[in-house]
Amino acid sequence: MQRATVVLRRAHERFRRYLMHNGVVDAAFHIAYRLANSVVTMLVLQILILEQGDMDWSLVASWDDRWRFLCLDELVRFAEQDPSLELDAGFLSAAFGRGDRCYGFVENGILAAYAWYATRPTPVSPRLTAHFRRDYIYMYKTFTAMAFRGQRLCGAGAAQAFRALVGDGRYQGLVSYIEVHNQPSLKSLKRIGFKTIGKVLVLGGKDPHLSYSSPGGRALFRIAVHSSMTEG
Repeated sequence: MQRATVVLRRAHERFRRYLMHNGVVDAAFHIAYRLANSVVTMLVLQILILEQGDMDWSLVASWDDRWRFLCLDELVRFAEQDPSLELDAGFLSAAFGRGDRCYGFVENGILAAYAWYATRPTPVSPRLTAHFRRDYIYMYKTFTAMAFRGQRLCGAGAAQAFRALVGDGRYQGLVSYIEVHNQPSLKSLKRIGFKTIGKVLVLGGKDPHLSYSSPGGRALFRIAVHSSMTEG
């Protein structure tokens, strides 16, 4: 009973903050989207890219050394200290096994924010995998700890990671997706220069069965469903 009360209190606080920063219409859509996905699979994803010409370089004019790439041992230690970071041992093992890299913000020994960057097909869920063009780096699993939210760390981290990963010219840019109900993350990425190039729709019952990519983004990014049905 006490645990349920804590969960409800946290959910109420998250909704209150969302309502305060994004307004009634966006908050209502946020709730409707989340409720729909508690019954069926209905994901609507905006595909975004960040390229050299679109980057707001003023965000990295002054390098912040609190942002850096983190090794496995560091992340294991942070995860043990704070389970809310959503970095369980299985995920970390699989991510590092694929060669993915984590770029994080560490302040006073606390992991405040992070994002992951991949150059190979990457699981989205047990039955969904993200595929993307080889000359782009896929940014996924962005996270900001509750105590550090509101400081625009997501955008600042993506900007600094962009310079570290794409600055040598081997890659065209970053690609990522945001679910349409997640207006704070969408605004954060567009603020630094990300632009929408298409959408992906994933449908199903309890599990996803169909993935459709709009023509604008299909050649660069798609979601594959591991089932007997194929994507559109």
